[in-house]
Amino acid sequence: MNILNRLTVKHLKMNKRRTIVTIIGVILSCALMMGVGLLFSSVYDNILHSTMKYNGSHHAIIRNVKGDQYHLLDQNVNVKQVLYEQILSYASVETDVEVLPYVILKNANDAYYKQMTLERGRYPVTDTEILLPSYYNYLLDTPYRLNDTITIQLGERRIDNQVIMDEQPVDNEKGTESFRKTETKTYQVVGFYENNNLLKYDSPGYSFYTKTGVTKQDHISAYLTFHSNQKIISKTEKIARELKKETFRDDDGSTYYADLEYNTSLLNVLGQGRHGNYNSMMVQVIVIMLTLVSIACIIVIYNSFNISVMERKKQFGLFSSIGATAKQLRYTVFYEALLISVIAIPIGILSGYIGIDIVIRIINHLAGNMMDLQLRLVVIPIFVLIPIIFMVIVIFVSAYLPAARASKVTPIAAIRQNDDIKLKGKKVKTNRLVHKFFGIEGDIALKNIKRNKKKYRITVVSLFISIVLFISFSGILNYGLYGSDTVAPVTKYDAVVNLHDRSTKSLIDVSDTIRRDPSVKQSSMYFTQYSETQKLTNGQYHQQYRKVFAKAIESNTEYPYDSVTLVKMKETDYQAYQKAIGLTEERPIIINTTTTTYFDQEQNRKTYKGPVLDLANLSSWTIYYDTTREDDLKGITLENFYETDQVPFGLEVNTTEGNIVVVLPERIYNEYMDLSQQLQTNGGYHIGQVAVVYVSLNDTKKFDQTMEKLKDANRLSSLNYYNVVEEQKMVRNMILVIKILLYGFIALVTLIGVTSVFNTISTSLALRKKEFAMLRSVGLTPMGFKKILWFESLFFVGKAFIYSLPVSLVVLYLVHNAMGSTMSIPHLLIPWGAVMVAILFAFGIVLLTTIYSTRKMRHENILEAIREENI
Repeated sequence: MNILNRLTVKHLKMNKRRTIVTIIGVILSCALMMGVGLLFSSVYDNILHSTMKYNGSHHAIIRNVKGDQYHLLDQNVNVKQVLYEQILSYASVETDVEVLPYVILKNANDAYYKQMTLERGRYPVTDTEILLPSYYNYLLDTPYRLNDTITIQLGERRIDNQVIMDEQPVDNEKGTESFRKTETKTYQVVGFYENNNLLKYDSPGYSFYTKTGVTKQDHISAYLTFHSNQKIISKTEKIARELKKETFRDDDGSTYYADLEYNTSLLNVLGQGRHGNYNSMMVQVIVIMLTLVSIACIIVIYNSFNISVMERKKQFGLFSSIGATAKQLRYTVFYEALLISVIAIPIGILSGYIGIDIVIRIINHLAGNMMDLQLRLVVIPIFVLIPIIFMVIVIFVSAYLPAARASKVTPIAAIRQNDDIKLKGKKVKTNRLVHKFFGIEGDIALKNIKRNKKKYRITVVSLFISIVLFISFSGILNYGLYGSDTVAPVTKYDAVVNLHDRSTKSLIDVSDTIRRDPSVKQSSMYFTQYSETQKLTNGQYHQQYRKVFAKAIESNTEYPYDSVTLVKMKETDYQAYQKAIGLTEERPIIINTTTTTYFDQEQNRKTYKGPVLDLANLSSWTIYYDTTREDDLKGITLENFYETDQVPFGLEVNTTEGNIVVVLPERIYNEYMDLSQQLQTNGGYHIGQVAVVYVSLNDTKKFDQTMEKLKDANRLSSLNYYNVVEEQKMVRNMILVIKILLYGFIALVTLIGVTSVFNTISTSLALRKKEFAMLRSVGLTPMGFKKILWFESLFFVGKAFIYSLPVSLVVLYLVHNAMGSTMSIPHLLIPWGAVMVAILFAFGIVLLTTIYSTRKMRHENILEAIREENI
């Protein structure tokens, strides 16, 4: 066995180019697998800790638990920790700045206090000490300091004489609310807390904390954290049954328990939520990506060993003829696989680690401000072990299959190498059109491919997987950018200025001043008016919109009107917009598109992007100025609409539930405003008009100075300026991060594909050296030789593309379905540009590899090449 191992090492050294390419292929494959695992674990860790930071680490909350039931929670074998708080009393607020109407005095256990962020001081340990929120202290004219005494007027919060002891928000529709003082208590201030994730966002008061015991009849709110993250809902419901909590039926038929809440955000991240569709979508996309990468790795490595066995087949035949067994030949290939693994896998793991570390640093630099916590490189052991185990298995399976095949070939057949080309009785035929369009060289190229299918199949498969990977990852990039655009759209403007005044001339003058500023690169100005319209019927909504919002449309019957935003442009802007959308006459323009977030029937959060109205069923639309005058409605009727989904610069149409934007010609808009002026005059008031200016900027600081001067000049009733540069910078950085990640994957999978193609073609051509020499011996010219290579490349790419395009579309369909669970995507987003690039790039790589691999053959001595026995 030692002699065979030494010959294997010698073979690897003699074929340095193929050995290096194989090692590079394994390194890239391992680095990519490792990178995906590390990136996923790092992002997951960031999401998990961000969620726990802002929503708490507890899994569920059970409210109104009696003191004598506490042991059922504390002694439960599944429960890791119980945090509890108890409302002791309500109190009146001292400050005049009454953001919240009450103070809520609470008691809590030590575990509850530890999850708070303490600004200074300590937690209370007796019922005479108190912990205050620091933000309450800031509202006071004379803030409290540590060890000060605070006197609180405790009392009862009542709604229609019923005492309220929970944290339900103030709601005057439920009845008349009042507060009755019952006692006065004095406490010593021992600390101030800065943050408490367990506070209810709609609480009616500031939470003060003291320390008291819990009696059997007291009611507490218990926050449960379980030992295991599995089956959280079923374990919590079992506890609720033990506490004899009342059950109810939801609209979808599911059972829920009174006083039971879940930390939904955390459960969704853990994959335990009822409606974790975002997690499901991410898992599906990651599985698709890993599957593609895995298949690519398998094919690349398999091809490498298959080629190695093909070129050593004659050598194996010689070994067999002098007594080497099939088992020894297989071990020889395994030894080669072992050597390559020992070199490539550690380098691949290290490369993946370094690469993801660099990517995370770039993400933190570009988009760190958008994240609750900075990303950190987290190594979850399973995500390191899986790539290593996977690569080892793939390498040895890839080595075993060709080795097993080679060991079955008889020594004579292996030495003669006559088993690769299968000749049959009938002649190998090609289509006449091939000879007509490509000549004898094309005919020879195609016959070579048909006659030697095994070797060519490897090349086609390598090209196939390369094209599928490139198109699929480009498609995933498209979906990623589409998703980011609907969730966090990038505005084309850098600042928006809202102007309000009675005088239309003043509004135009100030807007012109703004638009002429040297720091302004592009601008637009609109007069806007929010109005109400006649109620739309169900059939007047677009079918696509109706399918998503059917329930909302049906329930929107209580209010008798719908809403619309009327927009007027300056005449020059309107004419430019008309030209852009292909409108040749003055007509009301309905921008029939919207982007909005909604929840479906399963309460999955989704994003809809598409049309709202079906203008075929909306011939006229009446716009009212003031719908409070039910007995005397005044309005104008719009007809002859022009529909477009092109949004002019600056205008925002990501509206909710059908607030349509209608761009009106100046004549119609002025008619509407004349009506409004008349109604305002009759009513004895004058509201005036609103204009909005959108600008993209060359110099933000200079524009800020211009706006400050305009504000100081007081030329209008009001002028409000919003600079969105920083906000949009973060959004753009987020999109850049998405592009970096996905383009990084595309680059890596492309390199893997190129490695496979180069390795396959170069070795295949080297094995055909004798064949090419024989063709040259019978009169094949150098130009004819180039043509054969060119046509073979064309046939390879054509055949690979025929197979790869349908498979790529299937992958994109799977991604489409996964992403479609979180947003409304009207059609399959096929990256046609990437398809064309893939075809041209594949053809270029094949042609360049072919030319590179045959550069020496064109100048070799024909007789020497024919006589040569090996490569």
